[in-house]
Amino acid sequence: MKTTSPALLLSLGALAIATALGTGGCDEAPEQKDWTESLPPESSGPPEFCADKDIATATNDTGDPIGGGMGYSRGPASCDVEVDTAAALVDALEGAVAGQIVCVADGAEIDLTGQRDIPLYSGVTLAGHRGHAGSEGGLLFTDELDVIPALFVTDGDQVRLTGLRLRGPDTQIRTDAYEVPNSRAIQSSHRDLQVDNCELWGWSHGAVVLLEGADAQIHHNTIHHCRRTGLGYGVALDRASALIEANLFDWNRHSIAGTGWAGTSYEARFNYVLDNANSHAFDMHGGADRDDGTDIAGTTIRIHHNTFRLPSQPAVKIRGIPVDGAWLDHNWLVWSPERDALLQTHAQGHWVEADNCWALYPFPEHPNVPQPAAGELWGEWSFDEGQGSVAGDSSPQGNDGVLVDLDPATSWIEGTSGTALAFPGTSGHLDLGAGPSLGTLDPLAIDLQLRFDRFGEQETVLDDGVVRIFHRGGFAGDRLYFLFSIEEQVEGGESSWTGTTGIRTVTELVAGQWYHVVAIRIGDQLRLYVDGIEQQQADCLADYTVLHSAIDNLRVGSELAGAVDQLRIYPPEDVPDANHPPALSWAGESGYEDDGVAPDTGDGATTFSFRVRYTDADGHPPETGYPRLHLARNGTEDDDLGPLSMMAADDAPFTSGRTYVYSTRLPPGATYAYSFAANDAEGLAAQGTPTTLLAGPTLP
Repeated sequence: MKTTSPALLLSLGALAIATALGTGGCDEAPEQKDWTESLPPESSGPPEFCADKDIATATNDTGDPIGGGMGYSRGPASCDVEVDTAAALVDALEGAVAGQIVCVADGAEIDLTGQRDIPLYSGVTLAGHRGHAGSEGGLLFTDELDVIPALFVTDGDQVRLTGLRLRGPDTQIRTDAYEVPNSRAIQSSHRDLQVDNCELWGWSHGAVVLLEGADAQIHHNTIHHCRRTGLGYGVALDRASALIEANLFDWNRHSIAGTGWAGTSYEARFNYVLDNANSHAFDMHGGADRDDGTDIAGTTIRIHHNTFRLPSQPAVKIRGIPVDGAWLDHNWLVWSPERDALLQTHAQGHWVEADNCWALYPFPEHPNVPQPAAGELWGEWSFDEGQGSVAGDSSPQGNDGVLVDLDPATSWIEGTSGTALAFPGTSGHLDLGAGPSLGTLDPLAIDLQLRFDRFGEQETVLDDGVVRIFHRGGFAGDRLYFLFSIEEQVEGGESSWTGTTGIRTVTELVAGQWYHVVAIRIGDQLRLYVDGIEQQQADCLADYTVLHSAIDNLRVGSELAGAVDQLRIYPPEDVPDANHPPALSWAGESGYEDDGVAPDTGDGATTFSFRVRYTDADGHPPETGYPRLHLARNGTEDDDLGPLSMMAADDAPFTSGRTYVYSTRLPPGATYAYSFAANDAEGLAAQGTPTTLLAGPTLP
């Protein structure tokens, strides 16, 4: 076997990657180029709001799914040799010549512990069958912590790795970059490397490391759990360049990082970064990190049409000034008021932001929330008075509200727009008078901004005796109910109270957070939306008679410890068709009739396959990154084990049910439990037995 000399690993957190392969002298700072003749346009400033949180999927024009897997069309049509053991793999790669394809057999799990620097010669392809006929792809893994320079090292140009699962030895963050040895999956200093349709995880230093002179296409991969503190990269570049597109990233410290030396460049597009990271997602180091006396942060950085779902970490941090520039446009970003999602630090310049989209966490409202017809408001209270005992109604009805047992000095607070009306959790409320019963209005929409400061029981948001929106608490959890009083002495729909029928939210609310709540009645049907996502709809009034005689003054906020803002009552216009929640169920195959894992017992060498069926009556696909497998170890969900994005195992229609799979080994000596979660493409959460934690598998 041809070998490559060992590398000296240095942290990208402070210095460039330097190796005995020759990456150039780290003490030679390149001159910064005069680029004023090609100065890009001025920055358009911070991102503006955009409603589409899946911009990467919506604009992905590659023809293949983000993250690869089922539906990926670019796998090899044939193989020159197929292997299923470590010895056969090493021998096949040693003898391979340009143009040959070495394939890892479906279902093969090849233990490469003890191997490193396996050479991939010029023009050779190492392939698996990930996504073909439901295959997860052959698995290549190592349990040795020290895998430096890398498990696979290119020995020439035009190398390709495709359709494989590459599992490293360490998914932990740890306390220090060098607490234990490090590992890399793939290293290259050659041209035209292609890594596509692979799943790579557990590589403490980096999944793909590109050194001086390399250029690569890293596309349609799922890369996760590269998390080592101070390191932990999905793709790392040092004086190399790459097109990084249509990858699914999760649980990495930096999904993309560069040393920042001149000559380090990348374009990142159509990538989808899920919720979990222990630092910012896309990175480029600068001169301050290298301590080389410059502000240089790479050469060219182009970041566009990516989706970043990071609620607690910045999306991008460029730590200096790129030689040519950094262009950041048409990205969707989670944005919190207290921090920036796009950062340039240490030095400013050569930086362009344009046409990005942002939203507060959680995600922006779905566009299916109905709007009032022009001039048809039945009541509108903005609560922008900011003082006094009256809340004015700006609709033609003129139903001004009066504060009852509320102190005007403390009741007006900062709201979602202007001021809002706060309630202390007592019987104090806003009285909107004795207007027509809301139960007589059809169609009806009640639209407001709502915040709970703490949760109690029986908290009224709005109530006129006939129609009620309230928080029950206790056995019902922290959910909202939308109820109608009825003549029949029964409990209708989701109601647990005699003489009422109605629906409730699916997900529980969180104290301290503003929610946009819309409750709708259309004929016999009730619908309830939270932040634009339909929580539930049901024909709750079909078999009952509304009890109009229960009419009373319309009250807001009795017993509510929280605040209300921007209340509107109106007949909704252009109400969209109902979106039904998707369902998760057991796959029903042999071994999966009444649970989601097989086998049920094993040891540290057992591969456990988790399967679940996703069904959506509306035909909506799952949201990108879903379904997910959640694993609990010794009673606690463990970040080292997930949540993990699952791959489609068939291409059945969503209306009849598509099966998803994720296979993994588990550390022995622990008690495990699992569950599954999914959202549809509209953001509506799935329901069903598999969403509840179930014990298993058993590892004695």
